[in-house]
Amino acid sequence: MKSLTFLVAFDLSAVLAQNQPKGNFTVYEKSYYEGKHRGYEIVPSKCLQVPPFASAIFSGNSTDFFIMCSDNTCSKNCVLRSMRDSSSPGDNLKDYGTLMGSVIFVKQI
Repeated sequence: MKSLTFLVAFDLSAVLAQNQPKGNFTVYEKSYYEGKHRGYEIVPSKCLQVPPFASAIFSGNSTDFFIMCSDNTCSKNCVLRSMRDSSSPGDNLKDYGTLMGSVIFVKQI
């Protein structure tokens, strides 16, 4: 009976993780959405390491936020950006003096 309970709990957690809202974004190696790019789907409130990027396009609700950081651990030179004000940073080098290497998506409920 214990193994059955564990199996049900494990399956339920997998279903809950799949139903969690996600934020989609694309990072670009060069300013103004040029050069190599890669799309991501991230879980809110989790740090995601990405290749260093100079520009990005985020999608989400106007009440959402995202945090971009220059390191790959979401801890150095971080910038909070509102989806309402700007969901597409075009030139991180000009605006912040650095490429960004990690992101946290902040989903407002």
